[in-house]
Amino acid sequence: MLTDSDVTIYAIKRIKGQLDPVYSCIYLPHVHCEEDLAVSVDKDGYSAADRIRVYAPTTKPLGVSKGDYLVRGEHPVITSPDELKTLKSSSRVYVITGVSDRLYGSKRLQHIEIAAV
Repeated sequence: MLTDSDVTIYAIKRIKGQLDPVYSCIYLPHVHCEEDLAVSVDKDGYSAADRIRVYAPTTKPLGVSKGDYLVRGEHPVITSPDELKTLKSSSRVYVITGVSDRLYGSKRLQHIEIAAV
C-alpha cells in the first residue's frame, strides 16, 4: 500500500456529569490519503463538499469512531474546546463519518478505512 501521508485523529469521549469532553490524540504515520475538494453553486449559494478517505495499514483496531476529528499532518495534543477552535481556524479539520475495519486476508493488506467530511 502506498503510504504517502500522516494524520492526527482527536478521539472525543464525553463523560457523564462533565461539561467538556476528554480528547485523546492518535497519530497515524505512513497512511494513504485521498482528498476530494468539491464545490457546488446552487440557488442558495456557494457550498463546499470537501471529503477525505484515509487508509491506515494496521493489524489491530484503532479506537476511532464517528464524530471524532481528523487533521492531515502531525499536530499537538489538545485538552480543551478552545484549543480545538484554534486548530479549526488554522487547519482543515474533518469530522469522521465512517470507519471500516479491513482486518482480514494477509497481514500486508490489512488496513482500516476512515471516511470524513
